[in-house]
Amino acid sequence: MPKQIHRVAIVGGTHGNELTGVYLAKKFLANPELVGRSSFETTVLLANPEAIRLNRRYVDRDLNRCFGQADLDNGVAGYEYGLARGIAAELGPKDSPRVDVIFDLHSTTSNMGLSIMPSSYDGFNFQFAAYLMTLFPEVRICCGMQCNQDAPMLRSLSPLGCTIEVGAVAQGIVDADLMARTERIVMGGIGFCGGV
Repeated sequence: MPKQIHRVAIVGGTHGNELTGVYLAKKFLANPELVGRSSFETTVLLANPEAIRLNRRYVDRDLNRCFGQADLDNGVAGYEYGLARGIAAELGPKDSPRVDVIFDLHSTTSNMGLSIMPSSYDGFNFQFAAYLMTLFPEVRICCGMQCNQDAPMLRSLSPLGCTIEVGAVAQGIVDADLMARTERIVMGGIGFCGGV
């Protein structure tokens, strides 16, 4: 592993009705020893509490489209914009993040299986993806949009890490098998960050 990791963030509930990440984040918050390591600090966040309470994707605006640098800087009003600024203050700023690695947990109605979307083309992310594929051959790596300072997604707060997207699962539903498989991927990621 080429980089020293000091702080990892696990985020669930960026979308309030994607319950795989919500339930895993709640599990990790209740049992921090599961994701804690002596070599780095682990932060677990429930990103959008009101949308989680309402079992809706968002309240005013998709939180995962509120992290563009211009949006963070301009003070636009709205529930999710306020959340984005708070999360960015805790994990960012983008040009000098306080967190080294972000795992943003999502689920989808699409039949994506277990998919990893790296935050950037940084070598760490590709080593991480390759490591996970050795543990879980069914993992798919989707290298689409690279998250830079202009990207609106939460994962853009750090160049290291990924979105973990699992499906197909209906919105507002927990699939126990997909949740267990997602947890294994997160634990594999925690192990990789700790230098396995």
